[in-house]
Amino acid sequence: MPITRAPGARFIKDPRDVRLEDRVIRGDAEGDVGLLGVPWDGAVGGRPGARFAPSRVRGFLYSMPLNINASIVDFGDVDVVIGDHGETMRRTREAAAQALKRVKELLVIGGDNSVSHPVFQALNEMEEEVGYILIDAHPDIRTVTEGLTSGLAIRMIREANPSMPITVVGYRPHSNPRYLMDEARQLNVRIITMNEAEEVGVKGVAAQLAEAYRGRRVYLSLDMDAVDPAFAPGVNSPSPGGFTSREVIDLVSRLSKELRPRVFDVVEVTPLVDVADQTSNLAAAVLMNAMWPQGDAQ
Repeated sequence: MPITRAPGARFIKDPRDVRLEDRVIRGDAEGDVGLLGVPWDGAVGGRPGARFAPSRVRGFLYSMPLNINASIVDFGDVDVVIGDHGETMRRTREAAAQALKRVKELLVIGGDNSVSHPVFQALNEMEEEVGYILIDAHPDIRTVTEGLTSGLAIRMIREANPSMPITVVGYRPHSNPRYLMDEARQLNVRIITMNEAEEVGVKGVAAQLAEAYRGRRVYLSLDMDAVDPAFAPGVNSPSPGGFTSREVIDLVSRLSKELRPRVFDVVEVTPLVDVADQTSNLAAAVLMNAMWPQGDAQ
């Protein structure tokens, strides 16, 4: 009997405990679910460090039990260009377009929220009747006079598709200037505030969105600051009064099962300011629960 083991081997030797890392396919293969990292935080106006999230979140995701029969392909990370936002977004768009041709659902790990725009562009060029849902404490429709900010993501996405439905879930008035509500109305962006979400519950919010978006090819995005800082402290712009960890997992799970999004992304995780990896671990759990191309449990 050997008395040494491979570096990184599991302490619990259970051959029937299959983890995602045991089944993931690496490279440009076809499959049910795809993973794509975008380690970019060049548009962050708050706490930097989201560029470290793809590797950190992927580590937790790889270690989770794989209780589905889906084939999972990891396309790796976009080769970002430090200091060059335009080229990085171009590469992100191209990588997403290639990945979407190979899988039923693409899971994207950001990065700041600006990475959602090029991924959406890829989807918008490929599919008809698309729709966008953002779970976020902020509506990301700011107007700025100079510079970059990830707070422009929804405004840019609206410009890419002027007619599709866009909904922001989890808005907190105490974390946003008042003019953004007027901007949302002008841009035809539906806002579901955190108080409104609490009144109807996660089940009610999911039911409303399932009805509104049924039949569309949905892009579902989660900015982790939608979650209360007690459960997700490691984010770019923490905002008190958000979803609990259980609520955000439940909401994403319900929306994924009902709407079968073509893309789901998690953005704004900032490992450098996280506490005991709470936020990265939660992001991985949400990603696992977002996988809708599932067979029977193994």
